[in-house]
Amino acid sequence: MEYDEIRIKYAVINILDSTNIMPVISDTLLELTNETVREYLKKHIAKCFSSEENKKCTFINAENVFVNGMKDISDEKSFINVTADFSKKLFELMKDNAGIPCADVVFAMFDYDGTSYFAMLKMNYKTSFIHYVETVGEEVTATILPQYLALPSESQKVEESVFISCSDFEILLQEKKFLIHDEKCFYLSDLYLNCSGAASQKKRLNTVAKIAEDINKKYYDESAEKKVEFKKALIEEYEEKGGIDPMAVADRLYGNNIEVKNEFAERIEQQGIKNEPIVPAEKTLARKTERQIFKTDTGIEINIPVDIYDDSRVVEFVTNPDGTISIIIKNIANLVSK
Repeated sequence: MEYDEIRIKYAVINILDSTNIMPVISDTLLELTNETVREYLKKHIAKCFSSEENKKCTFINAENVFVNGMKDISDEKSFINVTADFSKKLFELMKDNAGIPCADVVFAMFDYDGTSYFAMLKMNYKTSFIHYVETVGEEVTATILPQYLALPSESQKVEESVFISCSDFEILLQEKKFLIHDEKCFYLSDLYLNCSGAASQKKRLNTVAKIAEDINKKYYDESAEKKVEFKKALIEEYEEKGGIDPMAVADRLYGNNIEVKNEFAERIEQQGIKNEPIVPAEKTLARKTERQIFKTDTGIEINIPVDIYDDSRVVEFVTNPDGTISIIIKNIANLVSK
């Protein structure tokens, strides 16, 4: 999502500090003619909407209060009233569960690429620092004070957000687990929105990687070759198709070994990973696939880029007569100590 293509129609901010008795509910909209505020909101909306932590969800009950509330929004006044109700509902949940962090909550209606969305950004408070100057008599004292109720800066991440399509009420949800009644849970989906959905792209990719790791350990004795093959299979799938099909990765990795592929498929199904491709953020895929780290029994760590792993002009693995392995690194023009 490109932030400069976002068109915000309405926005309001409500203060949900559960250490207070009541929330602070605004009676007026945010002033979007202020360019600094408008750009701040648009940048956070774009980052949250594009987050790889998002999962697609649907409301469990078609008569959900959020659906009904959104249907009642027709102008500025109704937007303020509906978001006030949503804020009070969240504040009650926060008062009952001290593990949920205090926050300012921004609600917005915006258009992007021909679609209208309702958004909620829960801006959990950050600690920042400000200077404070005090004058006593003729003495001036400057000091530094912590600011406990700061909102996330433009560069910081908003970790909880909700986007609801105004056309079909599909949800894009970014949430975190917090302690609720002595147990960590996803309170936004389970207790607030009452919705369900698939895991995020990042979590699905991590699950596939863990399944492959377990199977490689079981059938291939943690073969370094298989680890590199898995990473290459992910890269090839993504580059060729723009997404990663777990079973296509298994085909590349295990070939005609039906037993291994069947176990891989069973594990994938048990984890509830559907057939639709996994589309991780490029930086996440790069972090997971660009390098293979080896650690020897003598404590030496070797970090090899996957794209040169098979290039014998650069690195070579040699099996010695006694069964030990030698790694030869070739054609080094410059060696830098880190």
